Amino acid sequence: PDPTPDPDPTPDPDPTPDPDPTPDPDPTPDPDPTPDPDPTPDPDPTPDPDPSPEAPAIDLFGGASRTIGTSGVPQRFVNILGNVSDSDGEVESLTAQLDDGPERSMRLGATDRRLVKDGDFNVDIPVTELHTGVNRVTLVATDDDGMQTTTVVSINYRPAPVRPNMNVDWSAIDSVDEVGLVVDGEWRITNDGLRTVDAGYDRIASIGHITWESYEVRTSFTVHSLTPDHLAWPSYGAGIGIAAHWTGHSSNPDGDDPLIGFKPDDDGFVPFGALAWVKWRQDGSTNATMLNHEIETQQTSGYSVNPGETHQIRMQVIGGAVTTYRWRVWRSDGPEPTGWQEFTTAGGQPAPHNGSIALFAHEADATFGDVVITPFG
Repeated sequence: PDPTPDPDPTPDPDPTPDPDPTPDPDPTPDPDPTPDPDPTPDPDPTPDPDPSPEAPAIDLFGGASRTIGTSGVPQRFVNILGNVSDSDGEVESLTAQLDDGPERSMRLGATDRRLVKDGDFNVDIPVTELHTGVNRVTLVATDDDGMQTTTVVSINYRPAPVRPNMNVDWSAIDSVDEVGLVVDGEWRITNDGLRTVDAGYDRIASIGHITWESYEVRTSFTVHSLTPDHLAWPSYGAGIGIAAHWTGHSSNPDGDDPLIGFKPDDDGFVPFGALAWVKWRQDGSTNATMLNHEIETQQTSGYSVNPGETHQIRMQVIGGAVTTYRWRVWRSDGPEPTGWQEFTTAGGQPAPHNGSIALFAHEADATFGDVVITPFG
């Protein structure tokens, strides 16, 4: 038989719903934070005091201790060259005093001729004012703040008579003073010879003795570059070469401390007997040229020099009642020519009949090689 079905199960009562949860009370807001007090401002910083003024600086090209004359006295002057500068203003003056003598006010560069850079100076000390032994030259530079710098240059003057028989090997010496004198500009001895440091108007180094009469000179030169304005006044073109019978600058044209003249002056001083050089001209030509003591052209012919080339010079000076000057120049990689440029002048005044040699680099960065000087005849 069919089983008796289970009765319908009694349904579970509806579950009692959970009561609404009690909401969390609103959180108590944090009180407004107490603002930080305004920071106390730093007091205005105490300004740095004005820096103490700086004294001028004196830079000597030849050093503060020199020995002069052991290889001859090549001109009427010993030159003290250098530059004076002031880092925080201007240099107002420079004075020079030999031992206890009078102070001389020196001209400062840049000028049109011997002083190339701002602050350059050149003190001409006549050799007649030097005594044998140590002489002291006191330099005093004053700037626009009244600050002063004093430098003392010691010149040990040891004049010696020397014959025109010298072999100047630049690699074997430390200073031009060992063989002569720097007359103008700053020079340095390199592996290749004697080179200008700052090209400009008449960079000059003199070798030998002011009494030499007859001699032969051999040397070489290399021009590295010319100054950008070498064609302008007062140079009217660069040049490089040798002056013979060099005695030192004159006062013609006018100029002092240093003297700037190359012509005979009213006192009878004649700077040189002949200048033999290669000259760049305003018309674009380059010539081998000889000038006499009046700076008058005696001989000239076309000759070219390119930067970096080395050229040889041979010059002969035949003195006496009359003096003959002659020279030739040629590229080092070519044969020596047989001809000469030459001229003859009467000895005595106004033309000199004795003097040393002077290496000239005019508005040119240049190097002179070794110099060999021998008696002529």
